Formats: sequence, structure tokens, C-alpha cells
Amino acid sequence: MRSLTFFCLFALFLASGILKGQEKYPADNVHFHLSGDKVVVTFDLLLPPGDDYTVRLSLQRSSSDTFRLVPSHVEGDVGKGITSGGGKKIIWDIMKEYPEGIEGSDFYFVVTAERNSGGLPTWVWLAGGGAAAALIPLLLHHPADNGGTLTQTQDTGFPLPGGRPQKP
Repeated sequence: MRSLTFFCLFALFLASGILKGQEKYPADNVHFHLSGDKVVVTFDLLLPPGDDYTVRLSLQRSSSDTFRLVPSHVEGDVGKGITSGGGKKIIWDIMKEYPEGIEGSDFYFVVTAERNSGGLPTWVWLAGGGAAAALIPLLLHHPADNGGTLTQTQDTGFPLPGGRPQKP
């Protein structure tokens, strides 16, 4: 039972380490305007300095909860390796994706940032967790000094549980 509890706690610790870098943060002061055939999205990334982030852009509509378009022809402060700060800019070449444009007037942009986890790659954590999960039961199993049989150290009023069959 003790090894199962330890294993569960270890699995939670491992999962929290892997998922730690997957929290999404919204950007502040998101605005957009047209500049020729391109859409310029400006925003502030007011997050702790010293880390780098993966920034994503999506176009949504006020009149539809299901409409979500992720532009692919973008440049600027988008993708991996973006640092925090103000005055960030993403330029979307909308005409490469939609030469006829997009009908409607209730569009808005959502800019999110996800902290890039530093340190070891995820596969190293997973391999280490798998190895630890395999070794923990072996390390925590300590047979009793009296040949592996259970003895009762104090009178609890309950009988001892049945043991494993002994080899003759």
C-alpha cells in the first residue's frame, strides 16, 4: 500500500512538471488595424521577464462561439521564443489566405502566450518517470527479518492478514 501511495504521488509530481509549461496567458491591450493588404495586431505581453513564450494568434467573432480561425501567414512576435514586454506586433498577410477577404464586421483577435518550459525535454521526464515507477516497488519492498512472515507488534484486536504461501 505504501508503494502504491508513493507511486501515485510521484505520478502527480511528474504530471505537474510536464503540464506546468502548458498554462496559457492572455495578452493585454490587443488591437488591430489594416495596413495595405495586411492586418497588424498589436499587444502587450505583461508576463514575468526572463522566460520566453510561445505566442499564438486566433481570429474570432462576437456573433459566433464556434468561429475560430488561426492565421498561418504571420510574422513578427508570434511563435516560439517571444519574450515579455509591451509594443509587440504580429503582421498577418490575409490576402495570401483569403484573396477575397472575409465577410463580417464583428471580428476580434485573441493573442495567448504559453511559457516554454526550460530544462530537460519532455521525453527525458517520461523515461525517468517510467524507470522510477518500475524501480519504486523494488526499492520499497523490505521483507521482514524473520523470513518474510508477518508478526503482530501490538494487540489491535484484528487478526493478521493472510500471507503468501511459503515454499517448502
